[in-house]
Amino acid sequence: MKSSFYLKHDLDAREDDKMRALLMKLGARGYGIYWMVVEDLYRNTGRIARDYAAMGWTYHEPIKNVKEVVEDFGLFYDKDGKIACRRVDRGLAELDECRERAREAGRQGGLKRSL
Repeated sequence: MKSSFYLKHDLDAREDDKMRALLMKLGARGYGIYWMVVEDLYRNTGRIARDYAAMGWTYHEPIKNVKEVVEDFGLFYDKDGKIACRRVDRGLAELDECRERAREAGRQGGLKRSL
């Protein structure tokens, strides 16, 4: 499924203490796993199954590395038995607000075009 959807990647994401701990332990490999999980969360309304075998296969990474990134650095949390992330929660909330403003603008006649 092709989508023009994108996620905001803060330029100082590596400066977070939790992210620094991840980088010190797993380096760029852990950083890449983190962003792949975040992408999957965005694609799945903020929650994904805790299926490390499937994630490892998809990411071409050892299961233990994926599990470590998800569980050991405080970057993700458990929501009803699924993986979630507060960063993604905030991003999806912002996206919902933007969509609602666009819907409201459409209901009010949208932008008038000048010729």
